[in-house]
Amino acid sequence: MMICDPQQFSEQMSQLPPSRQAEVLDFIQFLLEKEERALQFSVATSQLSEASLNQVWANEEDAAYDQL
Repeated sequence: MMICDPQQFSEQMSQLPPSRQAEVLDFIQFLLEKEERALQFSVATSQLSEASLNQVWANEEDAAYDQL
């Protein structure tokens, strides 16, 4: 994956007409929202699984692992 150089990005953005700059900013916002939704989904699924897995985790046989 190529890492973006902020200065290069800024220089290239400034070469675009304002309407295209707005498109790039809209796309960046879309990507940020997509990342946030993915994070929220991951957290929500973890929280949902925790309740069902609690029965597996909370038992006498595995009590020694709780101390780790």
